Amino acid sequence: MLAPTKHSQQIFHMSLVEPLIIIVLSLCGVGLSAGFFIAGVGDFIKTIVLLLISTCGLLVALTMTRKLEIRKSELIISYLVSKRVIAREDIDAYFQDEQGVNRRTRKFVTIHLVNGQRIKFKAIKEGNDSLLQALEIFTGLEQAADFLEESAKTKN
Repeated sequence: MLAPTKHSQQIFHMSLVEPLIIIVLSLCGVGLSAGFFIAGVGDFIKTIVLLLISTCGLLVALTMTRKLEIRKSELIISYLVSKRVIAREDIDAYFQDEQGVNRRTRKFVTIHLVNGQRIKFKAIKEGNDSLLQALEIFTGLEQAADFLEESAKTKN
């Protein structure tokens, strides 16, 4: 495999399983709440709450990251229904972060933007290390190992 250059295009994929499961469960909830409403069965407030939770689940699934493309001077983040383009100059830092869930640590890549936003990329099929290497080549910055500690110190 050739080493990536600044002018090459790289594509990183995220898992399709999570969004599809959330979409299916949310659509079942919407259908169930519509059925309850039409049949007049059950409590009206509980039916509305089920509809709201199911709708929120659909919105979450549709905004989950599907693909990340690194092109010449921009980073393109594709969601299920939209795309977001980020210029190279808008990236302030990037780093690998960890999150503990049920005695299991899950690693993910976080990009910190100049405007203060953070974008997290979980379950990258190509691996976190390959994304970190591509981001280093793309931005020309080194991985910010202690970025979270430094930002916490500057706020205090």
